Amino acid sequence: KLITELFSENFFQQIYDWCESRGYKFTGHLLLEENLVGCMRSSGASMPHYEYFSIPGMDWLGRPISDCLTPKALGSAAAQLGKRQVLSETFALSGHNVSHSQLKRIFEWQMVRGVNLLCTHLEGYSLRGIRKRDYPPAMYYQQPWWVDMNIFFDSMSRIGMILAEGKITADTLVIEPQSTAWKLYRGDNGPDAALVRDKISGYNKELLRIMKVLENKHVLYHLGDEILMERHARVENGKLIVGNMSYSQLVIPENLGLLPYTDKLILQFVSEGGRIVTAESIAPNPITEENELTYDMRVFDGYEVHYFVNSTDKTVSATFSRGNLVLNIETGETRPFFGSHTFAPTESLIVIDTHVPRERMINQSRTEQLSLLGEWKVKSATLNSITLDRCEYYFDGELIAKDGYVLDILPRINEKRRAVALKQIYKFDADIVPDEIYLSIETPQIFEITLNGHKISNAPVGEFRDKSFKLLDISSAVCIGENELVIDSVIKQSEETYSHLSRSWAFETMKNSLSYDMEIEPIYIVGNFGARIVGNATVIDQRSYMTKSTPIITSAPDRVRAEALDECGYPEFAGEITLVREFDVSAVEKHVKLFGMGINSIRLKVNGTTVETKLYAPYDVDISKYLKLGKNEIEITVINNLRNMLGPHHLAVNDDAPISPPSFFRESCVFAHARGADESCHDILQRFDDRISLVRFGLRD
Repeated sequence: KLITELFSENFFQQIYDWCESRGYKFTGHLLLEENLVGCMRSSGASMPHYEYFSIPGMDWLGRPISDCLTPKALGSAAAQLGKRQVLSETFALSGHNVSHSQLKRIFEWQMVRGVNLLCTHLEGYSLRGIRKRDYPPAMYYQQPWWVDMNIFFDSMSRIGMILAEGKITADTLVIEPQSTAWKLYRGDNGPDAALVRDKISGYNKELLRIMKVLENKHVLYHLGDEILMERHARVENGKLIVGNMSYSQLVIPENLGLLPYTDKLILQFVSEGGRIVTAESIAPNPITEENELTYDMRVFDGYEVHYFVNSTDKTVSATFSRGNLVLNIETGETRPFFGSHTFAPTESLIVIDTHVPRERMINQSRTEQLSLLGEWKVKSATLNSITLDRCEYYFDGELIAKDGYVLDILPRINEKRRAVALKQIYKFDADIVPDEIYLSIETPQIFEITLNGHKISNAPVGEFRDKSFKLLDISSAVCIGENELVIDSVIKQSEETYSHLSRSWAFETMKNSLSYDMEIEPIYIVGNFGARIVGNATVIDQRSYMTKSTPIITSAPDRVRAEALDECGYPEFAGEITLVREFDVSAVEKHVKLFGMGINSIRLKVNGTTVETKLYAPYDVDISKYLKLGKNEIEITVINNLRNMLGPHHLAVNDDAPISPPSFFRESCVFAHARGADESCHDILQRFDDRISLVRFGLRD
């Protein structure tokens, strides 16, 4: 009753009217737990709020995708309310090394359920200081793959435009039993709280089961919220009308009773010939027999667009009853469709039906795969780097740590709420002295720097990866063997910052807006060199491993194995490497697979001709028309990401783990609470590992 009264207030309506009268868009999103309890805790119910946004939206965190209540509720409400753009802020916590295939999977999983407008997390003007750990990935110019990101953005925008501009069709409405959760819930701390949550979870699981049955049958359906139905639903000519949508059959999940107006609607609906059905009784949509694919469609004048998404990690083959054209989502071009397709993991397909017969399929000659594994010559590479995040450090002349973690330093200084003279001593090893070698450091103007006893000018000679990562020339001071880098500074914050920091322990909004006047961050040795891992690595999973120490600087490699670029001189590299190799072929009917691990983008040239750039499946590229009998030159440019440069370097978990600020810290601090809000707490966080965590970087077949 209370929630109903709150929703009947005109607060949101006033905001909406005010924005509309001034030509503004009232845009927002709700971050919800994907269950009936979570929706109730955060917003009472999600769907009624969407009425008061010009562009309603949601948030989706991390790489995992799961049951689809959140995007389906959003897409349903938007369709019913006539909201053409449906937003999702997404990709936070996915980590700096998330692949474009994974990005595509995360977003298309939402788009096939109603989302059509992408808001990426996040695009930082700078990654200086704490910003580089703000629920990565950073998705802007700092990433080496940013130059190819337009391929992904154009593809997602093209799909989004189709979904936004086409007519939405759905004949089935499933009532969301949120009112049952209201009736059961009594708070989180009562004696029977756990039992009540389990009961609500049972209703939630049944709702999700119904949704899964309908999706497996490719039945187009929406969710119905009782508050929205009270405001916008009516029965007309045997149809249940909710806003802009019309439904002829209704699925009512298990519940403890619906709201009075809902009961009234259902009685009228049935009396006028409407059908109450179960998910099991609805006939499957004959569009395709493959239930691993998720499906949606849009209707346009003279044609329909059918959208299929493979969100699984399986290869799925399917045939289709409709459609005569396929849309290339990267170019907007169409080609004939012959009725079947084999989906790679995370691949999607847009089929267009213009109501003309399909063309007869022409038998095409099969091509043989030309493997790209093995040894290649390095044609060029952007500057290499190694990360230094451990040092000996002193406060006011007193030794604090012999082998300390850099991110421990600033929280310890800030506790003192005064100026502290900080001395840091870093060490790194070099087998050679490169012609081009730099120290990359943030805010160099606040430091006095010496390398092997030589004073280093803190006047920048360039930038590396981010405008705040300044380059200082150290080529004249580096020596073969151990190098000692000493950095002196006086670190302090303003009283305003100390006050803000104190409040940040208690209020997340303060923490989210926290910035420091002075920061202490890891530093980087950057240059034209290779880097050698010392000792044997410890495997975490197929994509990640741990080493015991900072790599040693070596000569820049002139030859590498394409499947192990990290082992061939580039373990902490963030950039692009161009490789070239000659192939001798006796037949030109060949294809290659542009696929890798730790790689976001691969560009291909054959005999000097640019062929294609691949970010995600399908990875096969037919190169037959570019080859000639005999010797051929193939050039590939592989582009990775910021993960092995920025970390987290000490997180002993698998590569898919959600990455947030605490993922980077060794000790409890304002960004990584270990126990309550104890500001002097230096507990070692359980997941921290003194070894260096890296992800594999190289091509795969």
